[in-house]
Formats: sequence, C-alpha cells, structure tokens
Amino acid sequence: MEDYEVDKEIQLAGECWGLDFADGMLIVAIRNKEILFLDMTGYPVRRFSMPHKNLVYINRFKDRHFRTDFEESSVHCYSSDGKKIWRFHKGDALGTRSICCDSHGNVFVACQDSNRVILISKDGTSSKVILKTNKPKAICFDSIKSVLYVCSLKGDNLSSYRLFYS
Repeated sequence: MEDYEVDKEIQLAGECWGLDFADGMLIVAIRNKEILFLDMTGYPVRRFSMPHKNLVYINRFKDRHFRTDFEESSVHCYSSDGKKIWRFHKGDALGTRSICCDSHGNVFVACQDSNRVILISKDGTSSKVILKTNKPKAICFDSIKSVLYVCSLKGDNLSSYRLFYS
C-alpha cells in the first residue's frame, strides 16, 4: 500500500478506548460513558450507558455484547439493549484484557496477569484454561480456519493456535 485517503472522520463525545466491527456496525467503547453503535455513515444507531473507567476491550457476537474489566479481572455479557446477562470472575483469570468469540458464542479472554487464555461458555457458567502463554494482551479468532491469534503485552510475539472442538 503506497497511498490512502481519509474516508470519514467521526467526532466522538469522549475518549474512544475500544473498537469492534460487526454486522455492518462500528462499536465504540467511550471510556467512563457508553458503548456506542454507529452505522456506516457514522450515525449513532444505538447506545447504552456504561460509566466504567476501564471500558476498553469490547466484542459483539450476534445479539450479545461483551466487555472485560482488567482491574476487577472480570468479563461482562450484555443483551442488545444493554441489560447485563452475566458476569464472570474467577481466580485463574487475572488481568482480563482482549476478548473475542468463536462461532458458537463461547468467549476467549486474554488474561495478562495470570499468563493464560481462557474460554468461557456462552452462558458464562463454566470456563477452562486453553492456553498458557507469557502476558497475552490481544487476541482474535478466525472462525473459518478455527485459529486463535494471540499477541503478547510488549507486542513482540504473535502466535497462532489451531483449535479442535470435540
């Protein structure tokens, strides 16, 4: 790529600390304020209040929205209208950072302070450690190839893991 042009700039009423894109909508985490859903023109389609200072890592899967809180080491699941469905907090999931979902709605979480990636069931009731790795911070899942990508805190290591479901 040798050149680019700015397609659109959108003014936000706060600090954007997290982004996701799903189903033709840009999902924006505004720190201490809200999760904002923008259409492709930048028009706010929906928003729900989320006054959390650690509103950074967000993800959407179908009608569910997820966020992590790294200070309280938790994962939160919300309905499409912003109502909390479940909260996950467990001792082996410390420093929850990046979050993504598989094609079944199960949730992968990079747990930086406990050096692992965990998989939480889509209903939030069970979990298991699927990977032990040094300071995982950023993750994403390719549901077509069933590959989980994990990047370390310093950004000096990006690994891929092929996952097999039973």
